[in-house]
Amino acid sequence: MIDKIWKRFTSSRFEQALAVLPPCNEPLQSTSEHTNESFNAGYERAARECRQKVDWIIKECKTMNQKYRDPDWDLETDFEHRKGNCLNRLDWQKFDLNEEPKLGDELDAPKTVRRVSDIFEQPTFMEKADGGDVKQGCLDDCWVIAAFSALASIDGGLRRICVAYDMGIGVYGFVFHRDGEWIYCIIDDKLYLKCPEWHAPSVQRDLLEQVDRENGEYLYRKTYQTGSKALFFAQCRDSNETWAPLLEKAYAKAHGDYTSLAGGWIGECLEDLCGGVTAEILSSDILDVDRFWDEELSTVNQKFLFGASTGLPRSGRGNRNGISEGHAYVVLDARMLKSGQRLVKLRNPWGAVGKTKGNGVWEGPWCDGSKEWTRDAQQELGHEFGNDAIFWMPYEDLIGKFSHLNRTRLFLDPSWYCCQRWVSVAVPWLAVWRKQFSVKLASESPLVLVLAQLDRRYFYGLHGQYSFKLHFRLHAGEGSTDDHYMVRSHGNYLMDRSVSVELDAVSPGSYTIYVKITAERDLSEDPVEEVVRQECFDRVDNEKLAQVGQAYNLAHSKARDYMDRVSDHRRRMAKGPGPRPCLERYSCTPSEKASRWLDAKNVNSTHTPAPTAIGRADIDMSFKGQQDQRRRSSPTLPATAPDLVKTELPRTPEPVIHTALHLRGISSQKSEWQPEGSDRSSRDRLSYLSRPPSDSDTEGSSGSKKPKPWNAVCITNLRVYSTDEKLTVRTFAETGDLL
Repeated sequence: MIDKIWKRFTSSRFEQALAVLPPCNEPLQSTSEHTNESFNAGYERAARECRQKVDWIIKECKTMNQKYRDPDWDLETDFEHRKGNCLNRLDWQKFDLNEEPKLGDELDAPKTVRRVSDIFEQPTFMEKADGGDVKQGCLDDCWVIAAFSALASIDGGLRRICVAYDMGIGVYGFVFHRDGEWIYCIIDDKLYLKCPEWHAPSVQRDLLEQVDRENGEYLYRKTYQTGSKALFFAQCRDSNETWAPLLEKAYAKAHGDYTSLAGGWIGECLEDLCGGVTAEILSSDILDVDRFWDEELSTVNQKFLFGASTGLPRSGRGNRNGISEGHAYVVLDARMLKSGQRLVKLRNPWGAVGKTKGNGVWEGPWCDGSKEWTRDAQQELGHEFGNDAIFWMPYEDLIGKFSHLNRTRLFLDPSWYCCQRWVSVAVPWLAVWRKQFSVKLASESPLVLVLAQLDRRYFYGLHGQYSFKLHFRLHAGEGSTDDHYMVRSHGNYLMDRSVSVELDAVSPGSYTIYVKITAERDLSEDPVEEVVRQECFDRVDNEKLAQVGQAYNLAHSKARDYMDRVSDHRRRMAKGPGPRPCLERYSCTPSEKASRWLDAKNVNSTHTPAPTAIGRADIDMSFKGQQDQRRRSSPTLPATAPDLVKTELPRTPEPVIHTALHLRGISSQKSEWQPEGSDRSSRDRLSYLSRPPSDSDTEGSSGSKKPKPWNAVCITNLRVYSTDEKLTVRTFAETGDLL
């Protein structure tokens, strides 16, 4: 009976949709599988492409005598048609644009869209940018604004990510680090405003009309729609500076919408902005606070960047001597006075704050105006009192009041190299250690190891039911699954996108990395295929689904190279002596309409799918020699797919067709999980994703609701940073052979 329960609980074939949209004519190009290359090489490649694209746009606009209008992310058209695709996520409508503005409306949504030249009297771009220049707007993205402040504190930090622009044309090109590679994002200069147009009803217009001024419209524009204060989202303290709102807009476009930026960790945004590696540090876990000061915190803006927060994981919303809980702060500086006093400079991304208690700035020793300040101390630190949300506090109080620190490792030295590999792992309910990567070092080098999963923020709404926690161990030589390892990652309690380990010096030789992934299932979330089906049924147009679907396709395509190697390896093993892996495959004919699925029964194993067929990748993670040698055919992933790195989205979405990754249950010497053969026909499996669930799918014999079998698949990335230009990273097949 127990065996039957577990058999029904776990899927016999782990499945993951690799694509939710049909392939477009434009090929998908991913640089995720580049061999060991200079860390700056990927950045220079993306920056060069971005500059070329911006130069082409400038020439085109000058020829047409027009300013640039972003055809793929047009805020004005999206706002006027009340779609909200640039504002809201696929699964969350945070900003409602469907209601006309009314008197007394709160700032619950932007009220209009204007160009930079229509908002600012004398606009500037990055002329006086510094860490204290940016202010948070009407969005819960303090983690992003804090990261902007940190980046602006680095010499040339902002210039590095904004690689090309033309203020007259209204075009700006930025580069960001996403899922292990640099991408570029190009935007126009349209921004959201807090107050509606003069002709729309508003409290502000009503007040001006009561005083019966002849130039009421001019005064309205001047007062409510001019300068940084008029912006709905991020703004600069300088009334004419524009870098912060434009950078926030580019970051929002890269993620698909502004709402996707609500809530996050400053360290993850710093990774996206500078390509660094973030580690989570709980202040209560620091062994030697003096060593932490000397080796880490005192090198802020040189070797590391730091963010700080408190009240977590309890999700507190109070304050600690003025410090707001559940809120991100950025560390701008760390200094030791001549007297020996250690002080840390922080900033609240709110910008200007009030003078009442609990306003988000430190109110203890060394706060602005406190008795500890002397003229000599102010001159030594170059600090001036003001309402700028910047404050100093003692190092001991930083450790005591802030419970959570994000430390982002920078790679400013050009001698750093990066090598990475993507794999797809079937995650059993009971997590096990699995030999996954081999690292070969040719010369002694420092190592920074990062194990990361796909950033689901880029495809919110299609993220599915499963969330993952990552763990890894580094072993010398072949290693084993016992406790004789060199170093291991320490699990993040709050951040889950990646885990990392840094080693100062590692000797030449071969090393093995074992990986363990734990999964949690949220039954309140819908599976990907259910979301796609409902979106197609419920929406008149599918622009948002096409946008998020392309981001999903790009992210999951990173496992394509690994799966191709696994398939080649299995074919070689099947031809050779000894036990043969069971290859079960399916096929789909491309000429059929998206709403229909073809039979795929009794197809000979030598059948080759049509070159344009939409693929279904297949991995055998168990390698059981006694299994049936039957083969069914499925098209492999297409050799070409849309190029999503350039953030170009399709104008007219095509019908949705599923491409799925099948992972047969993971095998381990210490695991009791053994996969079962499939009892569902090819036709049933292909049609299953496109039909509403039947009672038999969701109900047990007693008629009660029951979830589908456990089916967790995690696409994972190992990145190895070193100064060894000959370093190599390889992956292990399910048989233990290197690929």
